[in-house]
Amino acid sequence: MVELRLADQRRAAREFFRAEVRNLDAATKATTRTTARALRRETAKELRRFRRGKQSTGAFQKAVKVYDVDPRGQLGPASFVRLGVPFMHVFQEGSVIRGKPRLAILLPTGEALGFRRITPGNTWKQASEKMQARSDDRQVRIIPISKGRTMVAILRQGQWVPIYLFQQQVKEPKKLSFFEMAEALADEMPRLIEALMRNDYAS
Repeated sequence: MVELRLADQRRAAREFFRAEVRNLDAATKATTRTTARALRRETAKELRRFRRGKQSTGAFQKAVKVYDVDPRGQLGPASFVRLGVPFMHVFQEGSVIRGKPRLAILLPTGEALGFRRITPGNTWKQASEKMQARSDDRQVRIIPISKGRTMVAILRQGQWVPIYLFQQQVKEPKKLSFFEMAEALADEMPRLIEALMRNDYAS
């Protein structure tokens, strides 16, 4: 009787485990990429809750990007989600924002008149010139509100309209749960990998 030799059995075992490793790699890659996109989707939902200014390009709400990394050497597949806004940590953790020396906050009434936030591309000098040009008889008033807080208003049609608020600091509460969502989704990854290995997609 012809029988498989021990060497044949070992060869079959090696082939079997190679196939299992390939299946595991495929399941891990699919799970990693799916989970990263789920995190991007849920984060984008939270970002849509932020009020979008009239002059906004929408870049803030579209700042979530996914990058996939293929397996390399001993490293398996990976994906990472990037929040492409430098100050995003303020909304993830909550923070006190301090001005140097003060923060210039564009008020809704100023935004409605077409004024923009103070930035390197829109300096206080430029904003000041625009306020004088848009006010009646170039009248601009600095109005103290409380300690450390000052409002700048312009006269329009006989009424003082506030444009900017200056204050030393602003306490920004936590508004994003990015890390919590990432941890919750990561906890689900082993179960999904196992389900894919069993071809049990409904698990």
